[in-house]
Amino acid sequence: MGRPVSHTDVPLQEWIDNDLRSVGLPDHVFQHISAMARLHAENRYDRKVTGRSASGVADFVRKNEDLFTR
Repeated sequence: MGRPVSHTDVPLQEWIDNDLRSVGLPDHVFQHISAMARLHAENRYDRKVTGRSASGVADFVRKNEDLFTR
């Protein structure tokens, strides 16, 4: 799309402790999201659910550019 995109790589535990915890979620929701984030960080969700490999964010944006333009 011709626009720069930047990010900050925040260590998982730091994100959980400083960002996620501060949202004030009920404990069971906090625990669930924390567990899902840990599993994602460990590539435990790198599976073929639909029978084909998952596409990346860049592919999704390329295929759905109209969703990201004004």
